[in-house]
Amino acid sequence: MYVCVYVCLYVCIFLSVYLSICLSIYLSIS
Repeated sequence: MYVCVYVCLYVCIFLSVYLSICLSIYLSIS
């Protein structure tokens, strides 16, 4: 149960960081 919660949090954080990096790269290109 707790493992699932930690995995979910980790994935959410990773996705948010990835999306922010992608967004910054996209903004710098355009």
